[in-house]
Amino acid sequence: MYRAKTAVKPNGDVGPSVPPLSSAFHSDELLVFADQAVRNGGALQKAIARQPNQSVVRVTIDDAGDLGADLGRGFKRVYGSGNKAKNLETHGAPVRVDNLRSVEGVYMFNPSKNVWETITIFPAPLP
Repeated sequence: MYRAKTAVKPNGDVGPSVPPLSSAFHSDELLVFADQAVRNGGALQKAIARQPNQSVVRVTIDDAGDLGADLGRGFKRVYGSGNKAKNLETHGAPVRVDNLRSVEGVYMFNPSKNVWETITIFPAPLP
């Protein structure tokens, strides 16, 4: 909820872009499950094929699809005119979204180990 209200990322950075939904996994086990599903279910391979010759690729909801489990929850940002995030005290609480069944993520190729390493992965809503 804090990120949805302030645009501050978990590492303390702000921007350059802020997602319309800030989300979290229900558990570490579900995070591992989702990451393995991306790796073993074809989503990472789709992302690599869509972004050839890139050492960093983004896995989208379209790549991952429905992973068959309630992975987490999130909060939609509160927007005003101009699509800018608004302050909680003056514009209301972010809207909670439950039953996030897909993921998005960013993966980076490590040539010294010849593996794709997870930079970030987070629950996302199906379209």
